[in-house]
Amino acid sequence: MAAEPNTGNLFLLMLAVCGAAVDSRYKARGGKRESKDYVRFFWQSAAAVLVILIGLGYVVGPGVFGTLLGRVCVVTFAGYELRRWWIRRKNPLPTFLLLRFKR
Repeated sequence: MAAEPNTGNLFLLMLAVCGAAVDSRYKARGGKRESKDYVRFFWQSAAAVLVILIGLGYVVGPGVFGTLLGRVCVVTFAGYELRRWWIRRKNPLPTFLLLRFKR
């Protein structure tokens, strides 16, 4: 029996994709980028979660594993974009840069 679609994940994914589009414009206009330490921490955390998910894949069934993997990916992406939103809020672009790029 197939699982019902999760509209909560769809809503989170849509918000995160919109946040990614806004964040790419923010970075292109000279906004604050991620530090190298955070990027290293992010990839180490992602590897640890992947190892845990692979371990769970041997314990639980494939349907549960697929559902869990989808949720973890969406929540991770949304969490990252929430953090980037917080950074954009704490470090706004100067007004003269915003006026220069308006079309």
